[in-house]
Amino acid sequence: MDAFARGLKVAHAMIEDGRINTFIKQRYSTYDTGIGAKIEKGEVGFEELEAHVLANGEPLLGSGRQEMLENLVNEYL
Repeated sequence: MDAFARGLKVAHAMIEDGRINTFIKQRYSTYDTGIGAKIEKGEVGFEELEAHVLANGEPLLGSGRQEMLENLVNEYL
C-alpha cells in the first residue's frame, strides 16, 4: 500500500508542476490548427493527406526528447 500512496503523491506533484503537460502541448501543437486539426476530427482520408504531403513536402520531425522526459520523471522518484 505504501508504494501506491507514494505513486499517488508523485503523480500529483508531476501534475501540479506542469512541465510534462507543457511539453505535451508543445509536442502536439501542430494538431491544433490546419491539417492536424482536420486529422483529429476525422475529416481527412489518405487521399487528402497524400495531396497535402505532395503540396507541402514531408513534415520536419523534431526530437521526442526522451532522455529529458526520463530525467524529469526521475526527479520525482
